[in-house]
Formats: sequence, structure tokens, C-alpha cells
Amino acid sequence: MVIDLVTLVSMLVAQLPLVAVVVLVLVLYMERRFSNVERRLGDVVRCIGVLVDFNEVLLGIQVLRGSVSDSEYRALAALLSSARPVHSSRYYTKEVYERLGELLRKDPNELTWDDVFELERIYELLLKEAEVSGRSDLVRYAGKLRVLIAMAKGFLLKRGVLPPPGRVV
Repeated sequence: MVIDLVTLVSMLVAQLPLVAVVVLVLVLYMERRFSNVERRLGDVVRCIGVLVDFNEVLLGIQVLRGSVSDSEYRALAALLSSARPVHSSRYYTKEVYERLGELLRKDPNELTWDDVFELERIYELLLKEAEVSGRSDLVRYAGKLRVLIAMAKGFLLKRGVLPPPGRVV
């Protein structure tokens, strides 16, 4: 039995609205499912942010109490300096790489709030670069840099140097 091409095309066109409705229903169903997952993922990200903030405060308190010394700061800074990831081109540029090296060579007693804010900016740039490049080494390095930033804040507060007005620490 031979089916005429015109008959076949007309049968397919007749089924097109049904196929479109099925595809639309599937898309809407999947969108609803993914919105729940997206909402829950947002909750997880917020919880992780709270944990990071808590750890930073706890580390700052340890510095203020003298449980973390200048030696530990210098050791971590030396480790971070020697392990600096190779710079990329979009966010984590050669200039950022070199500025990070300068900041890591600073003595904890010479740090300023501007240095801390610059380290935080570099931290954000590392994460942006990791997001666009897919480099997980940048994320791991940024986590260690975040610990150093918390220690630096603690040393500044220990010296009695308060952050500038209007800046949240």
C-alpha cells in the first residue's frame, strides 16, 4: 500500500496542534518542577552564606582573643602567595594577580581596612572568573583567601582600628 506524499503531509499537519499542546504541557510541568528546585537551591545558598559569615566572626573572635597569632597569619599568607592560581583574562587579570601578591606580602600589623576591602574585591573577582571559566581551583583558592580576610579583620579590630563609617564588616 503506497501512501501519497500529500496525504502523509496532511496527516502530520493535522496532528501538529496535538503535538504542540503535549510539548507545551511538558514544558510547563518541567518549569514548575525546576522552580521548586531553584527555590530550594536558593535556600541552600543562603544557608551556606550564613555559615561562612558565622565562621568569619568566630575566626575574628579567635584572633581578638589571641588564639590566632601573627605567625599563623603570615604562614597562611605565604601559602596563598606561593599557591596563587595562574591569572586568566576576564576578571582575574594579571593586574589583579600582582595586586594580590602585594597584599599577601603585607605584615598583619601594616594592614588597613582598604587592604581588606581590596582582598574582598579580589575574592569576588576570583569567584566570577571561576564561574565563567569553570575553574574549580579558583573556588578552592578563594575559600582559603576568605579565611585570610577574616583573620585580617580580626587583627585590625585587635589593634583597635574600626572600619570606616558606613562600611559593613
